[in-house]
Amino acid sequence: MSISPGRASIYGFGALGLAAFVFKMLAVDYPEGDPAKARLAAGVWSRLADDIERSPDRSYPAAAAVWRTSSGQGVDAFKSAVTAGLYPQPEEAGYAAKLARRCRQNSAACTDFAEVIETAQHAYWTLAIANFASFIFISTFPWQAGTAYEIAQFLTRRAQAGVLAKLLEHSIARIVLSKLTEYTIGSAFFAVGDVAVVAGVKAVRGEDPGSLKENATQALKEFAASVAFYGVFDAAAPLARQATRNADVQYFLSRMAGGSLGYGPSYDAMNGQEGTDLIPTWKETLGRALLYFTMAHKPAG
Repeated sequence: MSISPGRASIYGFGALGLAAFVFKMLAVDYPEGDPAKARLAAGVWSRLADDIERSPDRSYPAAAAVWRTSSGQGVDAFKSAVTAGLYPQPEEAGYAAKLARRCRQNSAACTDFAEVIETAQHAYWTLAIANFASFIFISTFPWQAGTAYEIAQFLTRRAQAGVLAKLLEHSIARIVLSKLTEYTIGSAFFAVGDVAVVAGVKAVRGEDPGSLKENATQALKEFAASVAFYGVFDAAAPLARQATRNADVQYFLSRMAGGSLGYGPSYDAMNGQEGTDLIPTWKETLGRALLYFTMAHKPAG
C-alpha cells in the first residue's frame, strides 16, 4: 500500500505533536541544578582545605623571605620575633583542622550534588525518549493490526481445511475464530514490540532495562490490555459508522473508545488502580487523540 504525501504529512505533524506532548505534558519537573558549577565549587572547597592544612609549612618560609632580602634594625627585630614556633602544625582537634575538615565535607557535598543531578537528568531524558519511542512504535499499530488480520485470515483458512471444517461451516464460528486469532496476534505484536522498544532505549542510554521477568510481566499486562482495546474497538465500530461516513474518522472514534474504555482502564487495573483512578485524565485523552491522529497516516480499512 502506497502512502500519499498528504498521509505522510499527517504522520509528520502527528509525530511532532507526540514529541511535544511527551517532553512537555508528561514530564515531571526537570531536575534543576548545574553539575558543572557544583563540581567547580567542590574544587574550590578542596583547594581551600589544602591551603589551610599547608598553611604552617608556608607561613614561616614566607616570613623568612623578609630578612633574606632585606636588612636593618627593624628587620632584625622582626627576625627575632618571628620563629618557626609561631606556626605549629594544627592539632587534630584544633580550629584549623576542624575548618579543613569542614571544607572537605563541603567539597564532598558539592560532588555528591553534581552526581545526583546528573543521574536524575539522565534518567529524565531516558524516560522521555523511551516514552516517545513507545508512542512512535504504537503509531504504527494500523500496520501491525493489518498484518495480524492477514495472518489470522490465513490461519482461519487453514483451520477450515482441517479438523475444524465442520465447526467452521457456521459463519459465527469463523468470525469468532478469526477475531480471537486477530486479537491474539495483534496484541502479541504490540506488547512484545513496545516492551522491546522501551527496554532497548534504556539499554542504549546505559540505564537498567529491567530483568527478563519484569519485562515479561509488563508484556503480559500490555497484551491483556491490547485484547481489551480490540474488543471495545470492534464494539464501538457500529456507533462510529452511525456518527460519520468518513472511514478515517470512524477509525479515530473507535480507537478513542478502545483506548479510553478498553486499554487504559484494563492496564491501570492490572497495576492496582481502582475506582475513579480508572477514569481517563485529560492528559491521557489528549495523548490518545494525538496518537490516533498520527495513526491516520495509514488509510482506514
